[in-house]
Amino acid sequence: MKIRNITFTMILLALGCFALAPLAQADGLVSLHADFTFAGAFTPTPIDTNRDGIVAEAHNIQVIGMVRGSRFATTKLTTSTAMHEYGLLSPGDVCTSCFRVNEDDFSVQENAYTGPMATLIRPIRDPVRNPSSSSYGAEEWTSVYTLETGELIFAQTTALQICVENVHPIPVCHLRGSETIVGGTGRFRHATGDISITAIAPTYTSDGPLLDQNGCIDPTRPMPSFSFGPIYGAGRMNVQVAVAR
Repeated sequence: MKIRNITFTMILLALGCFALAPLAQADGLVSLHADFTFAGAFTPTPIDTNRDGIVAEAHNIQVIGMVRGSRFATTKLTTSTAMHEYGLLSPGDVCTSCFRVNEDDFSVQENAYTGPMATLIRPIRDPVRNPSSSSYGAEEWTSVYTLETGELIFAQTTALQICVENVHPIPVCHLRGSETIVGGTGRFRHATGDISITAIAPTYTSDGPLLDQNGCIDPTRPMPSFSFGPIYGAGRMNVQVAVAR
């Protein structure tokens, strides 16, 4: 009888181990990466919460790049959308030491010229893809990356700087930014990670020049209205996702 009880106990333990094994091995964290280029357009919006005359812009871009990693099918990035409000945060920002994004490889050259520098005020939620009646929160996503599978990666913009260089005939914006990945859909539902981007965008205004003869913004003049324009650049994405072992 004692031997039979021991055998029965061992069977129960074995069955328990088999039952728990899939749970223990179900998920593993995999690191993925993507180096990508992009090109598209930015469009001004009516949003100007700090009333400095610099309105928020919506970006819609085509992305060329592959998300790669071990135990993960290589997947193409296809598009990205975002909306940001930025502005001059201090009087000195109208004319300061600025960085330049190089045209050939989108690397950054610090202290390249003197000009105005705008900084992120706040990202803006897409009311269609991310509807919410609650107040804005830092954990909410505002950038959306689409993959060829239809899956989405959501990211929160954490930093954005824009310098304007007095290039003739059209001034050029140099942009750099960083984002935190805060989820997505499908395999990216619980994704985490970070994204960095650099970009170039000619600056078109519809009712007057943006810069004065010194390549700076004259704070005594009304800010001109920005118009639709192109944007192009490069980025790097590092993302962690859970996959079955």
